[in-house]
Amino acid sequence: MSKKEFLKKLLIRKEDLLENFDFQKNVLNELISIGFIYVNNHFNETENKFSNMMMQMSLLKGKSILKLAEGEVFEGVASPEIPIIDIQSISSIYRSLFENYCFFNHLYIRNWTDEEFLVIENLWRISSLKQRISLLDKSVLLKEKTVFDKINNEKEEIIRLIKEIEKTNIYNKNKKNINNFIKTQKWQLTIENGKVKYISWKEMFNNKGKDSLGSSKKDYQRFSLDTHPTYFSVFQFGELYKNREDLNRRSTVVFETIKLLCYYLNDFENLIKIIPEINIESKYLIEILGKNSSIK
Repeated sequence: MSKKEFLKKLLIRKEDLLENFDFQKNVLNELISIGFIYVNNHFNETENKFSNMMMQMSLLKGKSILKLAEGEVFEGVASPEIPIIDIQSISSIYRSLFENYCFFNHLYIRNWTDEEFLVIENLWRISSLKQRISLLDKSVLLKEKTVFDKINNEKEEIIRLIKEIEKTNIYNKNKKNINNFIKTQKWQLTIENGKVKYISWKEMFNNKGKDSLGSSKKDYQRFSLDTHPTYFSVFQFGELYKNREDLNRRSTVVFETIKLLCYYLNDFENLIKIIPEINIESKYLIEILGKNSSIK
């Protein structure tokens, strides 16, 4: 099948991809299977395993979204035979998946110089190590030798990572900012024109280089509103199940998950030396949604 023939077939089944949960479920399961083919192939090719682990995290999140999208049956509700979909929890996982992909793309797919990559990745690692150490401060767990030794090793790792940063030209031009980011444990950072600065998820998303992304940005905003106990999420919850709008919302979030995994897989191919053979229709879907994110 040619790509042109597949696109015609995809357009015919466009409504299924957007609205038919059973069809979406098959597509998403196939993408998750391909993801594990990719990570297994990539794992032995690289010393830096972080990009691989981030991909695996995203595949698990995709599977969790599918599990929740099946819904739960409750007694004492109207039409108890139709499962209730927990949209708020699904939205929370989708939001986490979205941020995972954005940072993966930001760190591993953008064309950083070796020095820029070192600074961004080291600051990312330092932030988490410092946060974990602070969480264990004065903890009874520190009385255990294995925990105590691990924390000391991580403190030494922080010192090593900071020394690597201090050897760069970027550090010499950004000493005050970088020292402040280390102190405040900031990691959502970028480098523009030699300057290290904070970057929002929205900006990170805009830098992904995909086309037709407006709808995804709005969906992310809506899922964020669902995730928190906002006035919007509370009053929407009161209306969500009266006309079973949760079923429509499920279709939306599963389709957005399909798109995100297509973004991920399409980008992840840049990290693989020899791309494994996969189902040709899935290959075309990843190319179409992963690059353009739209089917017109």
